[in-house]
Amino acid sequence: MLRVSNRVLGLGFVIAGIGLAGCGAPGRPVPVVSYSTPAVPQSSTVTHEYNVTAVDAEGKPLTGADVAIKLTSKGAPDKEVKCVTDSTGRCEVTSIEVKRDPAYTYVTSYASTAAAVANKSGYYTAKSVEFINDSTKKSNSRDIKLRLIQPLDYLDANLKNSATDKELRGRVLRFLEVIKLQSLLNDGEVMLGGIGTSEFKGKKYLRVRVNSTTVYNSLRLDKYAIGKQLYDETIRKLLNPLNDHIAAPKAYFGYDIVVYGYTKNLTEKYATPTKIEYRFLLPESAVRRYKEKDISGQALLDAGVQLIDDERVEFKLQ
Repeated sequence: MLRVSNRVLGLGFVIAGIGLAGCGAPGRPVPVVSYSTPAVPQSSTVTHEYNVTAVDAEGKPLTGADVAIKLTSKGAPDKEVKCVTDSTGRCEVTSIEVKRDPAYTYVTSYASTAAAVANKSGYYTAKSVEFINDSTKKSNSRDIKLRLIQPLDYLDANLKNSATDKELRGRVLRFLEVIKLQSLLNDGEVMLGGIGTSEFKGKKYLRVRVNSTTVYNSLRLDKYAIGKQLYDETIRKLLNPLNDHIAAPKAYFGYDIVVYGYTKNLTEKYATPTKIEYRFLLPESAVRRYKEKDISGQALLDAGVQLIDDERVEFKLQ
């Protein structure tokens, strides 16, 4: 008869008392076999390297940018490194020694994070998102790219190089400074090359293109409802700085504000958002009267023209 008994000891176990009754000599010692899981060294470390590169609006290497990098890893003090980008736009390789995360018993994990900020005279500050590097056993490296933008990068080629629109160009740059300093567009961003002039029905407009950063749920809002939300969340926020810093009745008739909105079925994880162009053409005189509280927001819309994907529509705010 085969008799087996088990005893659990820590991470291993012992099999004891194995014998064959009637087939072996009585009193023979019983063999004991022990199994255990080897411990992973807790003091082992790996090296995480972060390669930081600064580029301009066109993706070209930017030299002379001041970069500050903050590195963090569990069980180690934060590490801060400063450097200046070279002719290739790169900083010296930044590294940190990472200890094995003791919170994981059966999985080997070495985790670190990096966040970088770059500054250069004449450019807006560029910040990276917090970059997470989580490896299992080997040392490795990650690349962080910082894109620095100049105010002039927001102007289209015609306005940037126009000799006749020099005064208007200065007004636009002041408008951009207000937008950036006050962070007015939390749900959108002025597009690079998105500010210039346009013409509609024989009248000249100052055009501003904005990209919405919100994806709306197509199951709850149709394109008209989205347009009204974009008017409230984006257009209204632009009217004050436009009226205060760019108003120039002799230079153009009004503002041509183009907002690109996005919609999709949010219940479908891999659905591709549909892009919709909303265009608000608003007379400068009506914007001024609206800001002086002489007319309502609806009256402002009624004084202008609204287009969805180049089709004329009428928005009713109520």
